[in-house]
Amino acid sequence: ERWRAAADFLFAQGAPRAAAEFLRARLEAPSGLSDQELGLLARAAVACDGAGGGRADAAMSLAARLRSAGHRAFGEADGDASDFVAVAGIFELLGDTTGSERILEAGLAVEPDSTGLLNNLGWARLARGEIGERTVSLIERAVELKPDEHTSLDTLGWLRYAQGRFVDGPEGPGAVTLISRAIEKSPGAAGAEVHDHLGDARWCAGDSDGARSAWQEAVRLAEAGLDREQNIEVRLRLLLARVGLASSDAV
Repeated sequence: ERWRAAADFLFAQGAPRAAAEFLRARLEAPSGLSDQELGLLARAAVACDGAGGGRADAAMSLAARLRSAGHRAFGEADGDASDFVAVAGIFELLGDTTGSERILEAGLAVEPDSTGLLNNLGWARLARGEIGERTVSLIERAVELKPDEHTSLDTLGWLRYAQGRFVDGPEGPGAVTLISRAIEKSPGAAGAEVHDHLGDARWCAGDSDGARSAWQEAVRLAEAGLDREQNIEVRLRLLLARVGLASSDAV
C-alpha cells in the first residue's frame, strides 16, 4: 500500500513516468508480495506508462519479465496473448492509442492466431478510418478462427459497412447480416453501439423501418446505461482506483 500511495502522489503531481519507475523498483524484488498485490503494482506501473505516452516497449518488457519469472500479473495461465491484450487495453483506456496498437502488433508476432489480438487491432485500425488490406485481413482472420464470437462479428459487420457492402452478395454476408448475427451471439444483451451500427447498416440497405427500430433500441439502451464515452471514462476511473491511482485528474 505504501508503494502504491507514493506512486499515486507522483501520478497526481503530473509525473506518471516517475511513478512507473518507482513501482518497477518494487517489482524488481517482489518478495513478500502476494499474487494479487504484485498484479496490482504491475497494472499500476503499466497505467502510468500509458498515461506518460511513448512507453509501450517499457510496458511490454515489464509484462515479459514478470511472466518469465512465473508471475501471472496480466493474463491467463496459457499463452502470451492475454498479456498483450490486457496491456494494450490499459494503454487504450489511458489514451495512448498508438502505444496500444504497437503492443497488439507485437502480440501478433508472438501469437498470430489470437482472435483477441486480431479483432482488437483490426477494430483500432478501422476506428481511425484504415480499411486497407491489412485491416481486412486482421478482421476476417478473427472471424475465420471463431465464427460465433460476437465482438468479431460486429467488427466485421462494421468493416463491411465501411466498404459499402450493406447486404449479402456473391462475396458473402453484408453488414446487416453480420451485425444482426453479432447481436444474436452476444452472451448478454448487446450494447447500444452495436444496435446503432445495425441501424446505420439497415438505413444504407434501404430498410428505413428496421433502421429506426434499431436506433430506438440503441437509444433505450443508452438511456438505461452509459454511452460509449461515459463507459470509457468509468472503466478508466475504475482501473485507476483498483490499482491505487485514484488521482485520475492527472491523466
